Amino acid sequence: MPKSVKRLTMAENKALYVLDASVILKWFLEETENREQAVRLKDEYIDGDIKISIPFYAYSEILNTLGRLVSKPKAISALSFLYNLRFVEYEISYAHAHFAIDIMNHYQAVSFYDAGYHALALDQNITLITADKKYYQKVKKRGNIVFLGDYK
Repeated sequence: MPKSVKRLTMAENKALYVLDASVILKWFLEETENREQAVRLKDEYIDGDIKISIPFYAYSEILNTLGRLVSKPKAISALSFLYNLRFVEYEISYAHAHFAIDIMNHYQAVSFYDAGYHALALDQNITLITADKKYYQKVKKRGNIVFLGDYK
């Protein structure tokens, strides 16, 4: 596991989660499966009940999708909203990337993006929440992952 990444701790007894793009996108896309749980996570974060951590590339992944699916004003509004939330952001170090590649090689047809979120959660010993059911089904035995539909 990467040793160069600073470990997250339970700050002020708040739960810490890594959210992947599949969860955060549901905040902006209407009529998506498990949207209620995704919005609840957003509200819990805004209310200060939980902390959210993401790899730095999450913004690119989210905006790549929004830029194709919603109007320019909605995409710009989402960009502003996301940057104002001030998530705990992590750059991908060499060690972290190595760990993500290990996950990719262990499971068939897993992207670096998905493995990177999971590597962050595993390294920090916190939980990744994903709405990507295919990824979840492949790697759930690895641990530190919850499917969004099962969240509270």
